[in-house]
Amino acid sequence: MSWMSLSANGTLVILSEINVKRNTSLLVTSHNEDTALKYTAALISPDSVHFILCNRSDASLCKVIQTIVFPSALVNTTKITGGIFVEDLGAWGWLYFAADSGLHGLDLSTFIIHPFLNGINVSVSSLAWSSKRQTIFVGTKIKLWIHSYGIGNEGWRFEHVTGLIDAPITSLVYNDMQDKLWIGQSTGISLLSPIIMSTGRLHWYFSRLAGQISNPGSDIGHLPFSNITSLSVSQSMLPDGRV
Repeated sequence: MSWMSLSANGTLVILSEINVKRNTSLLVTSHNEDTALKYTAALISPDSVHFILCNRSDASLCKVIQTIVFPSALVNTTKITGGIFVEDLGAWGWLYFAADSGLHGLDLSTFIIHPFLNGINVSVSSLAWSSKRQTIFVGTKIKLWIHSYGIGNEGWRFEHVTGLIDAPITSLVYNDMQDKLWIGQSTGISLLSPIIMSTGRLHWYFSRLAGQISNPGSDIGHLPFSNITSLSVSQSMLPDGRV
């Protein structure tokens, strides 16, 4: 693993104390100020989670400070496909991670791994999280799982990959500025937007991001191509929330 300063002409510094043995691992960073002195990121491998702590004044000084080995139930895991720190769930938050074996979670108050959350034991392609809506999104080949944990909206539900979600989900990202979930597929992008009902319940509705020609009822996106493999939200200071 290496660290690169954006102000040093792209110079790489090898983090010699962190040994990445497999190309099936995934690095997930935490932005929680309350836990910044406990860990900075998690390196998730198919058999364990390594918590990494970096010096805040010198990001090149990073080391593994704790390793959590997977329980025997996850012995068939061969690839990690996604991960998110859900900072306001439970006492100290959770680390959710997606794998080819299913959806799993690590309780950050006990550091115990809970395999197959909600019984999801099929390959998960991606994860997304809205802190504003207190909702976690899980993408698979045939379903979009929606987990709401806010008061009054608790529960799991799913939408089948049919209709507007017309192909297996390849990538998910939540755009906080637009307050929308972007759903990537080989056929384009669908959007999921929240609406608060008169009863106070949170409801989600789908729309399509249009291609070169805008379709009735769709958001205008002018996609240059439809085969979406990965999505991310820009962290720039520009107030446009670009994806």
